[in-house]
Amino acid sequence: MYAKRLLSPVFILLALTACTTTTFNQVGQRNNICTYHSSCLQGIPAKLTVKCVNKKLDITPLPVAAAKTDLHVREGGGIYELAVYGYTWAGIYFPLPVAGCPYDINFHATLYPAPLFKGSGTGYGFGLGFGACDTWLGTEPRGFEIQYSKFVDQYGSLYNSTGWIPLGYPNNLTPVRLSSDTNTHAWSINVRDDRLYFTEDEGPSFGPFALTNKNAKDENASLLPANCDVAGSFLRVYNTTAVFSDFSANEFSS
Repeated sequence: MYAKRLLSPVFILLALTACTTTTFNQVGQRNNICTYHSSCLQGIPAKLTVKCVNKKLDITPLPVAAAKTDLHVREGGGIYELAVYGYTWAGIYFPLPVAGCPYDINFHATLYPAPLFKGSGTGYGFGLGFGACDTWLGTEPRGFEIQYSKFVDQYGSLYNSTGWIPLGYPNNLTPVRLSSDTNTHAWSINVRDDRLYFTEDEGPSFGPFALTNKNAKDENASLLPANCDVAGSFLRVYNTTAVFSDFSANEFSS
């Protein structure tokens, strides 16, 4: 059974603080080792080596939204059903304690093939997205995403922008040639050297996509972070309902 609840107005944010504890809920922090963040060591960026190991990561999906009234969540048994009304920033965000190490994220996603809102005489759209090296700022995400969007004009015809598109929010780039849309699919996000690869249903790997502004060479660059030492993943849903389940994440040795 699902436990139905409306998103709390209190969003969990990652705070830029000095390294004082061994938890992973602070930016740039891993076992009291500060990595590449000026917020650590009294404003002096640390260059300490982090040892990457093969292990399963504990992740906690956090439903987030720019406006709490736009997002309704039902969750239970590791399954999250998100209904998002309109064209807003909402979805699931989870931080990952990897501090620059290579890692994978795996999950299942189902997109309902119907919008929750249709503008009168203007057409409509809906979709979902997923990414890595992301942060949630309380009202919107920052970072890289692969997003599926379906747009239909007032005459019932598809816009050219319908499909899977790499994004450095909010810019659009060259579409990715994926045929999937509203079925249930198993996704695997693979992050290596600040670049993203992904597979759908254990199919061919797509990528690499630059996750940082030092690697990007297009209009996407200015919207990406300087590094991925602080990792997170934002799964977006807009103007429809989507179900996410079977979350897992793993860190790998360098």
